[in-house]
Amino acid sequence: DSGRNGFTVNWNGPGALISGGIRITGWTQGSNGVWSASVPAGTRSRNLYVNGKAANFARRKLANRKDFSYTSTGMSWTNGQYDWLMNTAGIAGAEVRFINSFTDRWSPIQSVGNRQLVMRQYAWFNNMWGYDTVAKNNADFGVWVQNALALLSDGGQFYLDSSAGKVYYKPLAGEDMNTAATYLGVLECIVSISGKYDNPAHDIAFQDISFAHTTWMKPATMGYVDQQTGAYIGENTTYTPSNFESTRPHWLQMPGAIQVSAARNIVFAGGNYTQMGGGGFGIGNDANAHASGTGLGASYVTVADGYFTQIMGNSITAGGVQADAHHPPDARMTNSRITISGNIFYNTSAL
Repeated sequence: DSGRNGFTVNWNGPGALISGGIRITGWTQGSNGVWSASVPAGTRSRNLYVNGKAANFARRKLANRKDFSYTSTGMSWTNGQYDWLMNTAGIAGAEVRFINSFTDRWSPIQSVGNRQLVMRQYAWFNNMWGYDTVAKNNADFGVWVQNALALLSDGGQFYLDSSAGKVYYKPLAGEDMNTAATYLGVLECIVSISGKYDNPAHDIAFQDISFAHTTWMKPATMGYVDQQTGAYIGENTTYTPSNFESTRPHWLQMPGAIQVSAARNIVFAGGNYTQMGGGGFGIGNDANAHASGTGLGASYVTVADGYFTQIMGNSITAGGVQADAHHPPDARMTNSRITISGNIFYNTSAL
């Protein structure tokens, strides 16, 4: 799709929307105000969008994280008010989310024991060391057990039963599921512009095209060991608590819905970027964050005059965090002349 003979390939689409999701219709009302709809069996997603806004997981808040003890294998309690964790269907296979000072940590639950949650490794191990951790947090903005159907109680929450091909949602006040626009994000990447360092993609422009409805599935199995910039520690068994600082060059990056690497003279102008379960734009990120497998190498890339909202990660991430990003062994890997201007950001990086 690259331009030729000095010309640019222009994709102009005022009013056009490119979606990475599937439209959900045919909602039926069940008990306790919960509605359900059928989706293809095996559909995998962590993100439901209703009338342009992200729904939250079915979840229940833990009253006080200090009521729990934290070990290398999981978390336990003695206070009987938490015994519902042993008696609620679906807790094994659900996850726990810890919102701290500058980290937002997610850990899958492997099994439930006698007043104990046994957590999946190595997501739990990696969430227990470093800074602002599960057990040694700098600030506490809440802990939730989430993503189990039995926890679906409040408006704006959902649960996807992938095996049964059924999605459940409890509407917010005023929402009409007969007319609501509902989408499950199923793709992680909508657009990938990527060549090779010796043959980069080039001279491609998008004008007034909107993009929406993605998801990010990795936390379902690996958790999310959040660090600064939204980068995260991957599942790596060789790290030990004594050398946390040495992990920094090995952190991974959340993928963007729109990815640009090994490319030059790329323009995205105008358009809306919304309802994305990972990042928005990933420009010259590390290789792990690109569907093409090739990272970095972005030059003369422009993102201008866009409107960003309801994006779960960073709206725009330019550059990488690994060693090749800050000390590229090949000059062609260097990111350069990236322009981000005139964009509007509203209600992003939060759920």
